Amino acid sequence: MQDKKWQPQWWTQDKHESGWERVKEAMKRDWVQTKSDFGAGGRELDQDVDDTLKQAAGKDAIPPAGTPNAPGGSPAALTTCPRCGGVTRWIEAATKPDAIARLLAKHGLGPRPPPKPPPKGQLRLAFPLA
Repeated sequence: MQDKKWQPQWWTQDKHESGWERVKEAMKRDWVQTKSDFGAGGRELDQDVDDTLKQAAGKDAIPPAGTPNAPGGSPAALTTCPRCGGVTRWIEAATKPDAIARLLAKHGLGPRPPPKPPPKGQLRLAFPLA
């Protein structure tokens, strides 16, 4: 007797078996995140439903087991310009408020002054926009 599983004629090992493995791995990551969310063990992977779907479909890479997802989703999202689609080059990243303020000031994008209040004595009327 052969030990081979029956597969439909259209089934190819390289295309369909790898797809199924990808779906299983994405679902495993989702389950680990769910356990973490409910405080029942697991590990914080920064995995949500859209991450699971993108990973299962092959649109996002699946990080190694136990490794959180890249911030902002796909690693490709971090290296692609949202305006032109070109490749970006990361020079520095800031995550703490003082580092963010320093970087913004360095590039001329420092904090803006608050908006000026209306002149004293000016009447403000609220009109419905509908």
